[in-house]
Amino acid sequence: DNNEFLVNLTGGAYDFFLIFGYDYLRLKDTYQMRPILVGQHDEESVLEELLLITSSAVDTFTDLSEATLLIPRGTGELPIRWLNQWLASQNLGNGDKYIQFTETTDNVSKAVLPVFFGKADACVVPRSGYNVMKELNPQIGQRTKILAQSKPLLKSLLCLSPTYVEKEDGLVKREGLRLNRLPHGEQLITLLRMKKLVAWDPAFLQNLKELLQSDSEQPTNIVDTTHGGETDEL
Repeated sequence: DNNEFLVNLTGGAYDFFLIFGYDYLRLKDTYQMRPILVGQHDEESVLEELLLITSSAVDTFTDLSEATLLIPRGTGELPIRWLNQWLASQNLGNGDKYIQFTETTDNVSKAVLPVFFGKADACVVPRSGYNVMKELNPQIGQRTKILAQSKPLLKSLLCLSPTYVEKEDGLVKREGLRLNRLPHGEQLITLLRMKKLVAWDPAFLQNLKELLQSDSEQPTNIVDTTHGGETDEL
């Protein structure tokens, strides 16, 4: 619950926490948060594209009608925000003409497989997760297609709370950067579905800033009927 998170944040309940990049941009001017680390989810970059996946039989977004859109848990509001921006950029009008329901799934596979088997119409998933699904089952790449993709976006970042005082300056950052090389740290990194942690760079937010700006200028098309928006705490 975001309200509970914000109460705990201002009350000093957390030393450090993971927050979605989109939420950080919306809240950073109101709540003091100190970014220090970012999770890298593949071997190439900390940024990742979101993909709109449909059946390979779908030629355009307008082929969808009263569709069900699946979104994996742990992505927050970002998929819906991006999809609304993409709809506006394509001059497709009101997205609820095409998408009737949005549903949250437990993971990427439970978003992609129903589309693969024809049980759902579309899903929005991170590219890394979709690529893993295709590697496990090459038919997924043959019977589904990427209808649209976002710019590379920052999913989440690790922040120190405003009340936390480090025993030694820079200690959390140093330990975080070598976490994937420690036995107990490797287990935590795997649990968070990351490869490693890398040092924070404000440039990571550039594409998200553009999305947030565009989002504020566009009416909401697809209404988020999921129970997303969760924030990860460590």
